[in-house]
Amino acid sequence: MKKDIKEIEDENEETETVDNTETVEDVEEQTEASLEEQVKQLQEQVQQLVQAKTSAQETEIVDEDQVTDDPATDREAEFSAREQALFDRQVELELKSEGLEDFAPLIHATNEAELIEQVNKLKELVNKRKLNNSYKPSDHNSASQYSQAVKNRDVLSMLRTKINQ
Repeated sequence: MKKDIKEIEDENEETETVDNTETVEDVEEQTEASLEEQVKQLQEQVQQLVQAKTSAQETEIVDEDQVTDDPATDREAEFSAREQALFDRQVELELKSEGLEDFAPLIHATNEAELIEQVNKLKELVNKRKLNNSYKPSDHNSASQYSQAVKNRDVLSMLRTKINQ
């Protein structure tokens, strides 16, 4: 019986060892399964972060392209605006020096040559208007010889002018 007891004890030990091993194996399997799930979750998070960073970098690249284009475009636009303002000021000064500042809205010149041409045309028109609108007495007729003779009480001259008519 001693043998039987020893055998039973050995079997129990083996069973305990197997049971212990199974539990360790079960725990290892569960741990491995949970680790695999965690690894998968981490990989998904890493992929999401990589996608987010690449999309952010793409938008930054697009933004950088726009930024590099925008300052040049902004500078060009600012330069052209300043150039236009300077030309407008030149137009005002030119018209003011010629005495034609009232006609500023009528001037549509794009360069200095056109400006000078339009100012010269305006000066000609204004000078013609001045001549046409200058004082012309309507009541003042040139004195006829007869009226002068009447005024001077010269009867002989009065008769000559009447006969010559």
